[in-house]
Amino acid sequence: MAKVSKVKQFLIEITDEPGAGDAVLQALAASKVNLMGICGWHEPHGKTSKGYITVIPADPAAAKKALTKAKIKSKSQNMIAVETGNKPGAVAEVTGKIAAAGINIRFAYAAASSANKGITFVDADATPAKLTKLLS
Repeated sequence: MAKVSKVKQFLIEITDEPGAGDAVLQALAASKVNLMGICGWHEPHGKTSKGYITVIPADPAAAKKALTKAKIKSKSQNMIAVETGNKPGAVAEVTGKIAAAGINIRFAYAAASSANKGITFVDADATPAKLTKLLS
């Protein structure tokens, strides 16, 4: 099917205000950490809200070092990256195989470029090794 690799995602809780996510990205950029993926969102909590940002760095050790240096707390988790083509149904092909195996997806996001390349990041109720075997 596609090239599948293990990746590490860092989840960072931020304040829900202008510039909070940028501070994380600036800390990573200052340490020359290349990102393969990023996702951000906020969740309302009564009269306040929290922000979250996830990053998937090309070099997880360098990212952890940069975040620690900037005093930014993070939690890491293992995920997989599935390289797909940029075509209709590419993500559905990945999620369909996972669903057919009876595996629950906890978190996923995808991106594509105009160069006919796409990538889908998945965290599911299975080990990265099992998902790699299933999707390769």
